[in-house]
Amino acid sequence: PNLAFSVLRPGNYRVDVDPDKNATVVSVLQGEGEVTGGGRSYKLISDQRATFTGTDTLTYDLADADAVPPTEFDTWAADRNHREDHLASARYVSPEMTGSEDLDTYGTWRTVPDYGPMWVPTTVAVGWAPYRYGHWAWIAPYGWTWVEDEPWGFAPFHYGRWAFVAGTWGWVPGPVVVRPVYAPALVAWVGGGPGFNFSVAIGGGGGVGWFALGPREVYVPAYRVSEAYVTRVNVTNTVVERNTVINMYHNTNVTNMTYVNQHVGGGVTVVSHDTFVNARPVAANVARVPERELAAAPVSRGMQVQPEHASFVGAGRPASRRPPAAVLNRPAVVRAAPAPPAARFDRGPNTPANTPVNTPAGPPVAPGYRPFDRNDQGRTDQGRGNSNPGGNAGVGANNVNPNGVRPNNGNPSGVNPNNANPNNARPNNVSPVNAAPNGASPNNPGANPNARDTRDTRPPVRTAPPVRAATPAEQQTDVQKQHGWQQQHEQVHQNDSRPAKPQPKSDAKDSKKDRGNR
Repeated sequence: PNLAFSVLRPGNYRVDVDPDKNATVVSVLQGEGEVTGGGRSYKLISDQRATFTGTDTLTYDLADADAVPPTEFDTWAADRNHREDHLASARYVSPEMTGSEDLDTYGTWRTVPDYGPMWVPTTVAVGWAPYRYGHWAWIAPYGWTWVEDEPWGFAPFHYGRWAFVAGTWGWVPGPVVVRPVYAPALVAWVGGGPGFNFSVAIGGGGGVGWFALGPREVYVPAYRVSEAYVTRVNVTNTVVERNTVINMYHNTNVTNMTYVNQHVGGGVTVVSHDTFVNARPVAANVARVPERELAAAPVSRGMQVQPEHASFVGAGRPASRRPPAAVLNRPAVVRAAPAPPAARFDRGPNTPANTPVNTPAGPPVAPGYRPFDRNDQGRTDQGRGNSNPGGNAGVGANNVNPNGVRPNNGNPSGVNPNNANPNNARPNNVSPVNAAPNGASPNNPGANPNARDTRDTRPPVRTAPPVRAATPAEQQTDVQKQHGWQQQHEQVHQNDSRPAKPQPKSDAKDSKKDRGNR
């Protein structure tokens, strides 16, 4: 509550906060960070543990981080990191693929002819098929996004392709690349052609159907995209020629294409319109349509289905418990004021009642790049939220979660597209556009652009005072504290028989893996 902490290098960090005493303990187990508060800035390096007290003016003590015995949480985090460093899945997928750390626990790898490495889930329900156990949500800027129920489902439903081999569904991740490109759902849609209706009666506004794309099949998003984006989202997720992708991008007639999974028995899922738009569980509401009809149904790139209120907020009940008011109202210290909240999807007075404010309209336009990296190679981190991937992450409290936190890799609005709450997103790496798919924003004429949105539920923040030069007395105190730490450090490690700590890696895997240690 009294400082902002910036991570300067990949590493292991722990932040403990005592709001009642206005005290924050920052432990740099490995790496390098900077504390800002009280008009001063303090650089912390590996093996340093600093305790800061006060608000307007900070006082601090400096000690060796290893002088304090590891807590149960420290041990848990170290064990998790060790497991992730030795994952079998690392041989087949990029460590930058969000959710890849779940694959070893819930499935096995095998090599199959034609496709190469394929991951098979260990246990699935009878009649299981990809994109059947979960629900659909509308998440900007992508539009309809699959929210899976499976604990392992994030990577297999937003990267790669699915194949049905020897009576078993398996996930084929595609080439191992540095940064695979996230997709909201790698599916093709059935029954969406003009004048087509399923022969069986499907209540609730007609039927909506889909199936998983197979290896080498091209994914062309329904949201606005450029040729370059379509190429990246395909070649990083399956083995396919770039020319094939480009030809598909410019070919608006996809009904003459052959999709292998459309002809797999039980591979196509159909639900009612009401189930689809109201974020209801798909598996409990599957419509029975003859397989022959599904195999012959026209295929389209997207469904022209307008989202409803539940499409944004989900079908679950609102949370019945909230943190204490003292916690919600406690301001966090930041180095710079955060960006305003993402535009809400409320309807303005001039917006038609049945039209969401970000409904795609008009021809496709060239999109921007999701993490807003000018080199077109950046990312944010889902997820599970770092809206400034290239900058320092300022934090004012302990943001670790022993239950695991998803990075928010690649969502331009800083939200995570795939938790149980569809407003919590965690895409990875690339955004198709700079804003909503149609570039629209809520219609709210007359609003004061400088006024704070009273609906903003984020915790309040206060900017740390400008950093000033240290006085001679403060400089002398800093030197004394550094000298005292150096002496303690040498004593602690003089007869240290423990194995040397692994050094933080410089790649982006650490920024994902160490999310629970900050």
